[in-house]
Amino acid sequence: MLERGQQIIREAVREKGLDGVVVACCSPSMHENTFRKAVKSEGMNPYLCEIANIREQCSWVHQKEKEEATRKAGEIISATLEKVRKNEVLEAIAVAINRRVLVIGGGMPE
Repeated sequence: MLERGQQIIREAVREKGLDGVVVACCSPSMHENTFRKAVKSEGMNPYLCEIANIREQCSWVHQKEKEEATRKAGEIISATLEKVRKNEVLEAIAVAINRRVLVIGGGMPE
């Protein structure tokens, strides 16, 4: 199912020349990278692909209120669409890190 969704998105980006994508599904932590790779493979900036999390924010919390869940899902999708419209093109950068650290003030003493 996930692979089919990626294919549909790749085809839409290619055929319609999309410059932004919103995927209404689950938590971005689960599949955001997957869908960003899909749009990137078609030449679209991956940071113009956003996830509208309607599973955890709607369907799971409004299991008994289906109309409320549907209304809320529409609002989340609309807000995510507006976010993509206002997003700026980003580019990944590499940053050198130093693995040494000093912690000052590790909390309140007992």
